[in-house]
Amino acid sequence: MGFPFMGKLYDRLYFSDNGLIQLQSATENEQLLFPAPYPQGFRGNEGVAMLAVFWDDADLTLGEGKLLYQEYHKMNPSEIYSQIVFNRTSEDVSQFESQRGKAPYTPGWILKITWDHVLPVSYQKINLSETNTFQCILTTDGERSFGLLRFGDMLWGPGQRIHHNALIGYTDGADHFHNETTLPPDNLFGRGGRYRPQDMLGNTGHLGQLVYDLTKPSGTREDPHRKCQMWALREPDPVEWALGVEPCPCTRTQAMEALAFGPETLPPKQEALVREMRGLRWGGAGGQVFQSILSNRHGAGKSCVYDPQGPLLAGYSERYFNMDKSQQHIDKDLLPFQWCCMLSSLCHLYVSKRPLDRCQGYGWMGSTDDNTSNNNNNNNNTSILANKAMPGIGMVYGSLHFITFDGSEYTFKALGVFVIVRLSSTSGSNIFTLQGATDVLHTHGKARRVPTLARLAAFHQGIGKVEWMRTETESGLRILVNDVNIPVSVGVVHAEEHFAVRCTSLRRCAVVYAGGLHVVVWRGDAGRLATLVEVPQAFFNRTVGLLGLWSSSKGDDFLMSNGAVMPSPDGNPPVESKLHEFGMSWAAPSPESLFLSLLPVAPLVAATSDELFSVSPAAMEGLLQACQGSQECVHDSLASKNKHLAQETLQAQQKYRNLSLTFANMPPIVTEPTVIRCKVNQTVQVQVRAEDPNHDPFSFSLLHPRPPQATISNGDGVLVWTALSVRPVRLSVLVSDHMSSSLLVPVLQVCACLNGGTCQYSTITQNHLQGKFQVVGCLCPRGFSGALCGNSTDVCKGKPCFPGVDCSSPRYSDSFSCAACPHPTVSSGRPGYKCFENDFCLPPFPFPCHPMADCISTGYNYTCECQRGFMGNGLECTDINECLNITTCPNAKFECVNTPGSWRCSCRYQSGDQRDRCGDSANPTGWNVFNVSMSWSRRQAETEALTHLKNILSMGFQNKFYNASMKQRQSAPPSGPSEYRINMSSDTPHWYVQDYLSRVSGYYNITLTDVGDLDECKANEAGCVPPAVCSNTYGGYRCVCNGTDMEVAQSCVLERESVNRTGPAEAVSMEDQKPLILGLVLGIGIPLLLLLLLAALACFCCSRKKTVSGDIPRLLPDYPQNQFSVPFDHSNPALHYTSHCSPRVLDGFTARRAHR
Repeated sequence: MGFPFMGKLYDRLYFSDNGLIQLQSATENEQLLFPAPYPQGFRGNEGVAMLAVFWDDADLTLGEGKLLYQEYHKMNPSEIYSQIVFNRTSEDVSQFESQRGKAPYTPGWILKITWDHVLPVSYQKINLSETNTFQCILTTDGERSFGLLRFGDMLWGPGQRIHHNALIGYTDGADHFHNETTLPPDNLFGRGGRYRPQDMLGNTGHLGQLVYDLTKPSGTREDPHRKCQMWALREPDPVEWALGVEPCPCTRTQAMEALAFGPETLPPKQEALVREMRGLRWGGAGGQVFQSILSNRHGAGKSCVYDPQGPLLAGYSERYFNMDKSQQHIDKDLLPFQWCCMLSSLCHLYVSKRPLDRCQGYGWMGSTDDNTSNNNNNNNNTSILANKAMPGIGMVYGSLHFITFDGSEYTFKALGVFVIVRLSSTSGSNIFTLQGATDVLHTHGKARRVPTLARLAAFHQGIGKVEWMRTETESGLRILVNDVNIPVSVGVVHAEEHFAVRCTSLRRCAVVYAGGLHVVVWRGDAGRLATLVEVPQAFFNRTVGLLGLWSSSKGDDFLMSNGAVMPSPDGNPPVESKLHEFGMSWAAPSPESLFLSLLPVAPLVAATSDELFSVSPAAMEGLLQACQGSQECVHDSLASKNKHLAQETLQAQQKYRNLSLTFANMPPIVTEPTVIRCKVNQTVQVQVRAEDPNHDPFSFSLLHPRPPQATISNGDGVLVWTALSVRPVRLSVLVSDHMSSSLLVPVLQVCACLNGGTCQYSTITQNHLQGKFQVVGCLCPRGFSGALCGNSTDVCKGKPCFPGVDCSSPRYSDSFSCAACPHPTVSSGRPGYKCFENDFCLPPFPFPCHPMADCISTGYNYTCECQRGFMGNGLECTDINECLNITTCPNAKFECVNTPGSWRCSCRYQSGDQRDRCGDSANPTGWNVFNVSMSWSRRQAETEALTHLKNILSMGFQNKFYNASMKQRQSAPPSGPSEYRINMSSDTPHWYVQDYLSRVSGYYNITLTDVGDLDECKANEAGCVPPAVCSNTYGGYRCVCNGTDMEVAQSCVLERESVNRTGPAEAVSMEDQKPLILGLVLGIGIPLLLLLLLAALACFCCSRKKTVSGDIPRLLPDYPQNQFSVPFDHSNPALHYTSHCSPRVLDGFTARRAHR
């Protein structure tokens, strides 16, 4: 079919991994690389037709990228996927066309190309995730063509490429082009950018979907290939308009005798142009042209061109045959021959729409596929029409003689109106009737005893009546059509849709009906009429009347009107009396007569044959000699007493016999080869095959001028030929029997590929002699190009080097070399072919930085930066000890462990049952109060120091630290340590605080630290009211009355308001109430002495100090504590710690976090 692109027909498509499709004809025959798009896009001056689906340099050798394609010639109902592709393509294009007010679209051919996960060209570093997936569907119905572009995941990044000119669009290489643009123009990798077409709203209204109309742009001239194809697509199948057109007679002699054909006529206003254009067709220059008298109901007819020696050269079916359609005849019958057969190599398309007759011997291939070759396969050629079957011929002549359709000859003598022939349809109804009216013959002024035809009338169902009669005053004929007189002249005197009246002289006129039925009537001397009837094969076995039943058997020729058959012994006619009975059975009753009026019929006493032939032997011998042995001639000579009339009878007989012989003898029909394929300087041997319908022997010969080195065997038709060059020659094979001949002029397809090129017989580069000599295309090896592979490949034409880099290529080679990459880019492998931004941080360059540094390339230089966790200039990097910063692992429960480039916080006090945590428990009720003695290396105010300590403990213990206060000094500030009281969660022991402060002392400028349990009793900081005695506990104290531990009070008199008040304010309040308390004790103390003793014993049991247990891993800091030694041993079991609770909560009252 070829692919129509921008007004030109292309038969080759090249598509590459770069997302570019190139279109070429067989004459160009050059594969170009074009790896990179034009920086400025298409401009219409490229010299090559291209479609850029997504054109940029890709590399299928990287990753898992694939280039897939599938071609669909027609929808296969048995293939579901083929139906889906055709239906979806039709739907998408039809929707696009409907938006432009155009007709729906049905694909005739589809090519689907998919670029699947394609990577860009890369250098040094490859990102396998940056792939592109997109698709192009090319489709045509022969008239319209489209490109459907669909974009999937388009993920290419900038990489190290310095150009980012991806192109989507098309160009015809000369004038018309289109480029897709982005807004803003510099949007490359953003949404909807040049490299993100999947986010671009296409002309279909959908993201990432485009439809390009690749049909001829307005104002573009179409090339002949395209014109021929467009014409062939628009033309209907010949079956729709050529039925009923008379086929060309097989020889010039037959054409001259055929009533349905006459000399060529030309339209008066365009006579010269039509003659010139018809002369350009096969045989038109020197042949004799006959044409149909009638056109069929579609206005189609036939033009037949004959060699002067007789063979049919070409028989053309003309769709626009009538004179009133002369312009259409030029535009749609004659011009397409030039487009298809003279200016292009698509003659098979012309013949498929204007089929040639079979008898012409001008065979033609039905298609141009490789099945048609110079071998001797029996190929059925569907472009050649079947030969016309031999018609049935009957004649009535003289006084009064008949020759039936099957050849029986007899004489019938009677006056009246008789049915000469009646034709019936397959259902038995009458279609056609020919009647004749007889009259007495008059010669020399006397009536003779024999009849003659005086009038004839033909009636065709649906057409009407034609009547012939003698003129009264002249020797001519008078014609009436439907009882209307028609002037008689030479030529076609009357024509309607289905019949015509044609006169070859004033004495001879015929009516020609569509379908092959012909009746010719001529007038002889003495006013005698004669008629010859041609009946087409369709009426075989369906004729009745005086011309008999046409059945190829004389035995049933004399079928009477009542259905009875008059016997004819030994194939001879019945006796005269029986013939009279047979003839009278076909007398037409008056109601059925076709004649409006008849002269009165005089009685006839017919002379019998015995009476007429009762002459002397000598006279009979003279008559027979004069009549050349014809009994009918002798009969008429004796009956008319007129030798001239007898010679007319003899001539009529001879006319019939010559006509029968002319149409019965068919020339040999050449069946193959229609195409001969050969290579220059190689000998080809071909068998020419022919058949003779009459089984006559025939011979073969070549007509002059014959091609050099061409011979054919006279007997068996073996053709031998050596093509010496691509100079056009015509090879004409003449096949002859003893009477007629036919001519074969096969198509010569010559291959002249040079330099090892492969012959491509499916493509034609040169077309000569109206398509009879063709030079086929070539598939060139690497290093060669051109129609015949005679040119050296210009690889640099495809711009294979990096943009801006000079290209050079040796002659006759497909290799090329490029200049150096432009500074400061570098090449990857082949110099100047692919150029990239240089990355000195990647191979093949050695890594320039420290192993623990990051290398940052700027394209033309690099910098080194130490990685996180290291310090230095990038060339030298050392590890940063993050553990020197206490904030790295600020919580006291963690030990900071330095690692290369990082750190980790290790749990210092994790017990065996707490492997998933590091002492992360909720605070229990109560608290511990510890004494802290500290010295600072830097002198600071007391409030500042206290705030500093609070910040330290808040960071290290977070929610475990409650409060802190400074013990007021009793004298002027000494140089010794400061005393602090700290409130900690009851599950936090003093050594935990001591350990933490010892570890962070260097960081916080602490020179001395000591943490211990505060003895509130010694420090006189307890709230016991005498006579209650203070008893120290770990983290707190107890008040004991008379040896009894007071669990719920700090005085010996239980007052709910003073419960568990141990702060200084509470102690002052108790001192104020001592007199009252003493009075109460003395008043009631003696009676309660026994009760107090018992209570003391119970308190004693509960006031024992609790020991703690658990495992503490031995985790020492990585750096030494130079300021002082750790004041306790971690291995001491007494210091092992777990969460515990001091019983300091009474009756649901929670201790307040207050300064003590």
